Amino acid sequence: MTPPDNSADRPRANPPHCFPDGLEFLAAFRKLEQTGDREMKHSLAWTLLENLRNSTELLRAHGFDPDKLIGPLEKALNAAARTTKDCEEANEQLLQATANKADATRAFVDAFENFVKAASEERPFDPHVEDATDSLEELRRIYPKID
Repeated sequence: MTPPDNSADRPRANPPHCFPDGLEFLAAFRKLEQTGDREMKHSLAWTLLENLRNSTELLRAHGFDPDKLIGPLEKALNAAARTTKDCEEANEQLLQATANKADATRAFVDAFENFVKAASEERPFDPHVEDATDSLEELRRIYPKID
């Protein structure tokens, strides 16, 4: 037995908005809201901005104020571009700082190893040297020698 079709039970989809001829690109506003992908959203928004600029007369003819659409969108897109650039630069700085820290740590462990070897030759039974040797072994497990 097939259950009856109760279309009233199903949520209604938003009907597509009908824009005047030539202004169908305004549907991109809805696409912007629906997409979660940041790069896709930026791409759609830049395309929408270009279409708005190219259609100012048509927008005015249909009662839209293109300046009220273009200004805020352009401001938001420029701010997003600056923020993206700042974020990429900060990530690059973080990557460089991480590499510098790794290099410095490796240099420290290598220098500490040279110190422990010299101390072992000079005072092989000194408890401090034995402690340093244990510490070096622990450091080498964490930071193996790179040749």
